[in-house]
Amino acid sequence: MFLQRFSSWYVGLLVSHPYPTKSLTSGLLMAAGDLVSQTLERVEKKRIGATPSPYDGPRAGRMAFLGVVVMGPVFHNWFKILERAVPGSSMTANISKMVIDQVTMAPTFTAFFFTTLKLMEGRPWDEAVAHTKANFWPALRTNYMVWPTSQLINFTFVPLNLRVLWLNMTGFCWNIYLSYRHNKAHSS
Repeated sequence: MFLQRFSSWYVGLLVSHPYPTKSLTSGLLMAAGDLVSQTLERVEKKRIGATPSPYDGPRAGRMAFLGVVVMGPVFHNWFKILERAVPGSSMTANISKMVIDQVTMAPTFTAFFFTTLKLMEGRPWDEAVAHTKANFWPALRTNYMVWPTSQLINFTFVPLNLRVLWLNMTGFCWNIYLSYRHNKAHSS
């Protein structure tokens, strides 16, 4: 009963306020992914006998900011652009959308993610670029193990107005990985 009411309420918000709904959902799930990542980092430190760091609220806040300001609005528009560029729902159209997404958006967002987070931490441009270069290819390779299948499911089975939500659901797990990778390299 609760899930049915929540789902109706959420879909209603997507219809009446698509940008803020998708933006806030993205921000919330990106921050949540980072908090899970921080928890896993704490568990790992305890396991090896090190003192875990306290939770880093500003770090989770940076992830939330990226979700609200970038992810929600960008992907809301990105999925509309893909629908116009490759209309239809045939398997050929859906595979084409997935390939376009993975060839253009995946590398762009991966580079943007590492560079922007470093700059948001107050680090200089040269350090942000070096950090991105060190993390880009490993993260992109991992991306290609997760996102093509997720996006093919998204384009095949998920209605356009719910695609950012699907992206965020997969992205919750993905952001645990990205946050861990970003901060592990940062703390090394």
